[in-house]
Amino acid sequence: MPCDGEYKSDVETPSLCLDLNRFEENLEKLQALLPSAGKSWRPQVAYHGTSQLAAAQLQAGAVGLTSGSVAEAEYFASCGFHDLLVTQSPVGSQRIRRIAALCGTTRLLVTCDHYVQAQSLSEECARQGVTCRVLVELNLGSERAGVRPGRDAIELGKGIARLPNLQLCGITGCESSSPEESDLLLQSGQVGAALGVLAHARHMFAKNDLRCDIVSTSGTGAFHRVLASPAVTEIQAGNLVFGTERIFDGGKPEPLERALSLLATVVGRPSFERAVLDVGRTAMGVGSGLPVLRGGTDARVLCVNSDHLVVSLGPVSAEWRIGDRVELEVDFPPLTTPLHRQILCFRGERLEEVWPVHRHGNLI
Repeated sequence: MPCDGEYKSDVETPSLCLDLNRFEENLEKLQALLPSAGKSWRPQVAYHGTSQLAAAQLQAGAVGLTSGSVAEAEYFASCGFHDLLVTQSPVGSQRIRRIAALCGTTRLLVTCDHYVQAQSLSEECARQGVTCRVLVELNLGSERAGVRPGRDAIELGKGIARLPNLQLCGITGCESSSPEESDLLLQSGQVGAALGVLAHARHMFAKNDLRCDIVSTSGTGAFHRVLASPAVTEIQAGNLVFGTERIFDGGKPEPLERALSLLATVVGRPSFERAVLDVGRTAMGVGSGLPVLRGGTDARVLCVNSDHLVVSLGPVSAEWRIGDRVELEVDFPPLTTPLHRQILCFRGERLEEVWPVHRHGNLI
């Protein structure tokens, strides 16, 4: 286990590392952008799984946290965070009991896209003597979850508003199906169409006297489009603090800094043109494509094994020696952070803090 006073060159690898200077710079940029656009920030905690980072996001102006599971919400509630959105559907008696229990200690929001979910939740909340806040989840084109916009959404909203121990607060929906498709979606106009659906749904809720104080959406890949949408009140984007996603402003990426990396060691040189690193799928949870080496090196990853990377070396990186340290970009933090027990936080090359990672939030 690393301790204060160590340097990057001393820690064991593979290690998940956070550049505190870059992280804080990203926070400052987001802190300036969101309030000026009149948007609240409720970041997704699955991107990091750490209470320390969540606290930093709240200090930077976040109104609460977004969790992908009840277990994750329970963990963050136990750490003292009390304004939580759970995007996991309230289905199943055990899950619904736990949601209702959370309502007794937190200002909980849940999403529903079917009346059966809301009815079961209402009954359990009545048994426990609590009230749960609810957002109607809309299908904005991902075909993954959400009620059909229009009449179905209105009828669901009316049904929730009538149920005891539930409080209808607004609507939510994901404007893109995956972060890596963001630029394609922007070009095709699908993001604009999805935001248009949200705006129309908010108008129809108001027209039918349904409460719609909150209009919440993801906003990671299409950040500036979402930021400019007058209908959206709340953005869940959690990846932006790491600079691992491009955010677009007229087609140009906002200059966020890459703050998260995987530190690895050169453990083999099978040939002049090859090197082997001590990091693989068990430490990086590779998403799409091959990992990218940091620092403008002429080395390129050839293949990923369970515990190793094989790297093709160029004229400069051919000088790598066994024992040298190499950093890789983290492509998609929710796949990587749960594989690690901690995030090592560096100020320059010096280790300043160690943040434990809650690894099992989405598993139960």
